[in-house]
Amino acid sequence: MNIKAVLFDLDGTLTQYNLDYQFARMEIVEEINNLHLDGIDPNLDLTINAMLYHLEEKMTRTDFTVLKHQIYGILKKYELEFAKKVKILPNVQTTLKNLKDKGLKTAIVTNNCLLAAKETITRFHIDNLIDVLVTRDDAFMGKPDSAIVEKALARLGINSGDAVFIGDSVVDIIAARNSNVVSVAIPSGPTSSSDLLEYTPDYLINSISELSLLIDTIRTNLY
Repeated sequence: MNIKAVLFDLDGTLTQYNLDYQFARMEIVEEINNLHLDGIDPNLDLTINAMLYHLEEKMTRTDFTVLKHQIYGILKKYELEFAKKVKILPNVQTTLKNLKDKGLKTAIVTNNCLLAAKETITRFHIDNLIDVLVTRDDAFMGKPDSAIVEKALARLGINSGDAVFIGDSVVDIIAARNSNVVSVAIPSGPTSSSDLLEYTPDYLINSISELSLLIDTIRTNLY
């Protein structure tokens, strides 16, 4: 394979997993239920995007778009606050620099809003190591929908077969598969290796420091 680009998830992959996500999720469940839409059990382990997919099937596009903006407004409040205090994970800057030194293009593909993602990568001075930043503001639906990944590929000028996507969640694996991109799972967020493997990523690494070697191996067809 001629890997030319590496796409990254953000929360849990390059930075600490957003622990405030559960608070945002509970507020969003309450908002949905207050609107007397299909009741969502707050005890169900549904991601915010899973809730949106569930509701999209039952609403007109116009009504769904309005609801989505309400939900994203709640999320944005948490994301902007978290962006001010999140910590970068070990070996991220070194890995990104190694990839750039190899001539690889890089992108971040995140379901976060643009302002929060920019705040994060600028604060850690990795914005100069990222060629393309694609957020939920760039697509009608976020991951696992393929549109957000395809947007990053288009901006990079890269075919899906020449890219890998690395992420810490099941959503990232599915998004990569939906986009025909090689998936690399990493248990650096809340999802365990065993749970990630249940969704059969193409590769699994235990640390982002292993990524550069993995790409070298894929490029030479040794793995």
